[in-house]
Amino acid sequence: MINTIEHFKYLEQKYDIPFEELVTIDLNLSGVATNLNLDRVRFELHLDKKTLLFSVENNLLSAYNIKNDKLFFKDVYLCDVSNLQDDTCEVFYTRKNGKVLCFNPNNRSFCIGCRFCYQPMSNDKQNVSTSMIKNAFESWLKQNDLKDLSHLEQVAVVTGCFESEQLTVDYLTKLREVLLSLDFTKEILFLGIISDIQNIERLSQIKPLQICFTIECFENRDFILRKRKSLELNRISELMKKSIEQGINTNFSYIVGLDSFDSFNENMLVLKNYINVFPIISLFQTDKERIKYKHKEALNIEYYLNCRKYIEEIFRDTNLLPNSWNNYRSLWRTCYNDKSIIDDE
Repeated sequence: MINTIEHFKYLEQKYDIPFEELVTIDLNLSGVATNLNLDRVRFELHLDKKTLLFSVENNLLSAYNIKNDKLFFKDVYLCDVSNLQDDTCEVFYTRKNGKVLCFNPNNRSFCIGCRFCYQPMSNDKQNVSTSMIKNAFESWLKQNDLKDLSHLEQVAVVTGCFESEQLTVDYLTKLREVLLSLDFTKEILFLGIISDIQNIERLSQIKPLQICFTIECFENRDFILRKRKSLELNRISELMKKSIEQGINTNFSYIVGLDSFDSFNENMLVLKNYINVFPIISLFQTDKERIKYKHKEALNIEYYLNCRKYIEEIFRDTNLLPNSWNNYRSLWRTCYNDKSIIDDE
């Protein structure tokens, strides 16, 4: 994407986006070259005032490379990194300095989901069935020398892969029951699609709850998305409206790079009226297999910068803000609308 340090300086001046933010965007899009024989890697990137987590393609053709725990752009040193490792998918992992627990109840390696999505390898081969939820959480507590879950702010079901919506609702209902028994009374986040209004009403009984509707793209939805997720956008708007009416925190997820800029603008302007939490807007990370799904306009780095600026403009009249801990592929990692993002990574 970005070819030279001079290109960085040009973009920094044109878009008024700090150098380190340009690096985080371009790094996510380009991947990084390492000496590890892995498809994907994750690591911590240490800036002057902040540590950021990254999960990217291990791309030998990238202008970014990691050597001896240092990140370089070509031969230019950028910053230190640590904990370089395989990007696997675990049943449990934490974010926000241990305050958010992410839970993957079903093995993502077996997901037959959307065309744009990569499938990370999972170290946990067994799914966590409804009857196993409590044992799974108790084992996690024991491994981490904790007595209960009262210290958490959120439990996030981020990779559901349930076979049906009914199973999803039943599972989340049982999950709330188990979490209450372990002294967790705060928010459950579900990342997925709930397509039936009656199921939204059922889920309102396990509040506090956040539903992040996985919209992902605006164009070619029937082709790119799995059938259960490819609802018409008008229908999803109705569902999000109902979700808010039921007292549920509501937003959506979207992948930048799959649509034209005009489509992005038009649909974002509409959808912002149906949420009460800032959307999870992620950069489309490609590899040699999935690059064919990237929109031709998204082959230019300025497409992403224009998308970033547009979101800042249309959300300026709201109190909704991104954070840096819930999305490692975000358009914003350190600042938003010229203000620092202050939260726990």
